[in-house]
Amino acid sequence: MPIVFTRAVSSQPLKPPERALLAPPLLNQLVSEVSAGFIDLPAAELGRGIELALKSAGETLELDRCLVGLFKSERSRLHIVHGWAADGPPPAPGRCIAVAEYPAVFDSIFAGREVLCESVASGASEARPDLQRLAEDGITALVVLPLRIGRELRGLVAFATTRGPQTWLGDVLTGMRLTVEIIASAVDRQQKDEQLRARQAFDSLIARLSRAFIKAPVASVDEVLPAVLADIGQTLRFDHVAIFRCDPATRCNHLWQEWIVAAPLGPHPAAAPEARGATSDWPPVAAELEWTVADIEKLAPQAPFYQRIKEYGRGTLALGPLSGSGQQLGVLALHT
Repeated sequence: MPIVFTRAVSSQPLKPPERALLAPPLLNQLVSEVSAGFIDLPAAELGRGIELALKSAGETLELDRCLVGLFKSERSRLHIVHGWAADGPPPAPGRCIAVAEYPAVFDSIFAGREVLCESVASGASEARPDLQRLAEDGITALVVLPLRIGRELRGLVAFATTRGPQTWLGDVLTGMRLTVEIIASAVDRQQKDEQLRARQAFDSLIARLSRAFIKAPVASVDEVLPAVLADIGQTLRFDHVAIFRCDPATRCNHLWQEWIVAAPLGPHPAAAPEARGATSDWPPVAAELEWTVADIEKLAPQAPFYQRIKEYGRGTLALGPLSGSGQQLGVLALHT
């Protein structure tokens, strides 16, 4: 069952005879337009098809904004991937919304329920934090539907108006649900294609790295590593790749080689390369001979190596052991 935050304070629903006349043309037009956008569309262009589907839904159902957001594995943030707006710029792709910012909305979505808000201005007290944020963004009425692939919740699709309270008619909600089903199918196909491409890119990377090391004389490994690290970072989309060699006597890692992506334009340039041979504390993973992935914001502040990684102020750190013949040789650090 949907969660209805409020009832509209204006705008009466259509009478049954009027609704019967409206429903077939409205739904047929919407389904036809949304489906047509994906006919013979290559996988690489599915994003454009999803944006056209949002545009069709928005214009047909007389909405002002629509967006598609997907969850990562931890479900603590919603990542906006597509958006449409009748006037002005659409919701920015790449923007992240913390789940904690809209507790009532996300609690409902995680429970598999729809969210229907007919009047942000006169909402229920239990949803007040959500409604206040929506009002600040100019939203006056909202519908949020779970986006599922199979039985798995992958994200949500939101439909909003900025022109006052709205009574969400059954036919309009049906149109929204049909749109979400079509978009979910496109997202599934898009993600499968991306996974296939990523796997092919990774296989090609392994082949290139193998050739580079096989052809390189032992004495020239230092000369090969910069190109190898750059290839790893660019293929796997990391901003920084570093190799640390370990000293078992001191249980410290010494920087051997590193690659840093070119600094983006703006006030926050990438950190400068660390001095060759700089010493770092031994990451705990090195002793365990296991890969680990960590949120950079949660790294221990007392660790010099981790503290330097924090200078980038971005996402995720992956640490993996470099070992041979059962011995720990160093650590490979990747972060973005």
